[in-house]
Amino acid sequence: MWIAFCSNNSLSDNNVSNNLFGFYLKNSSDNRLSGNQANSNSRHGIYLGSSMNNILNSNRVTSNSEYGLFLLDSGNSSIYNNYFNNVNNIYLQGSNAGTSLNTTLTPAKNIVDGTYLGGNFWATPNGDGFSQTHEDKNGDGICDAAYTVNTEGIDYLPLADSRITI
Repeated sequence: MWIAFCSNNSLSDNNVSNNLFGFYLKNSSDNRLSGNQANSNSRHGIYLGSSMNNILNSNRVTSNSEYGLFLLDSGNSSIYNNYFNNVNNIYLQGSNAGTSLNTTLTPAKNIVDGTYLGGNFWATPNGDGFSQTHEDKNGDGICDAAYTVNTEGIDYLPLADSRITI
């Protein structure tokens, strides 16, 4: 799905697979991607290029060849409660200042059936993704450590899977 030079759109409950890109937003702002699936695309599951103030939540982004999520100069976005399971889940290029990889910790069912909304679930097909390898000692469904992508990209509340034993 290609969106360019658009704002205030809502894309939900779509399944985009086996394409070059799943969702491609270019020069687009104030959009919401929620409840979508982006699977087995030959480049990226979700690409944001020069796209500001977008909300990405409750999406399943899996088995994409290059990156699950690629952000290029796309700041001030809110990205939380997504399920990423790709060899490379996220790449941040340019300035993505103000983008948050989590929301305020809130009691609610999350994308991996946990009891809190927080950040995202970070898995890999080999089972060595951040959410698959970091402890949740208190059993709240949130990893005990933050997931740092780079200085502009930190998921302070990465989701844990209670079904995974570490």
